[in-house]
Amino acid sequence: MLWTLATPGLMFSCVKDVYPREPEFQNTMQAELSAEPGAAQPNIQVKSGLQRVVFGNEDGSQLLIVGANDISAHGLAPYEGWESLLNRLVNGLELLRDHLKRPEFTTLGVRYINRVVIPEPQFRFEDYLTLGFVGPPGLPPNVQSFFDRIETVYPDGRTRVAFTWATTEAEPGTAAFVLDFDFNMNCAEGEVLSVTQVREGLQELKQKETAAFESMLQDSLRETFREVH
Repeated sequence: MLWTLATPGLMFSCVKDVYPREPEFQNTMQAELSAEPGAAQPNIQVKSGLQRVVFGNEDGSQLLIVGANDISAHGLAPYEGWESLLNRLVNGLELLRDHLKRPEFTTLGVRYINRVVIPEPQFRFEDYLTLGFVGPPGLPPNVQSFFDRIETVYPDGRTRVAFTWATTEAEPGTAAFVLDFDFNMNCAEGEVLSVTQVREGLQELKQKETAAFESMLQDSLRETFREVH
């Protein structure tokens, strides 16, 4: 995409019927890690990345974010449902077709971030999740805080999932943690996807996300999530 100062305004004219809020701008950040021979610690530099423009509906719960190399649809609480989210992304692609002059989609992604609230300040994982956390002998079993991240690759070699879960702030007398599923599918080299193929690829990622998510919930949490997931 040829990104100029006029680009956000031109795109807004295409999507304002769906996203009437005044567009906002979002600067991405890029971290570079390097190490000099013999250095005691690596050198980390954080630089400003490419700018993206955020289009939103009237209450800001539905967003379409567009950058020079990417486009994504986001839904905030209350959750609108998968079909609505997918349709908004596909409709955004179609509305901005003339401005998205780079047709090669190299990566498709689906990400869900869920906040789980436990009605007690300490808890055992096995009471709520099929995931386990086993500490060394001598440590008490009740967990108050944790952070863990796992990245795995599916047999097709193109699909990856990064799963992060960690405790977060909670109201007194309760505990809370975040379940973050981030699925990505790399397109084959030289492959150019149509909008229909983008939709099909995202549907496939959604099926993987649902299967992974359902497999980790105990019954005590499953019904609660089905109401909003």
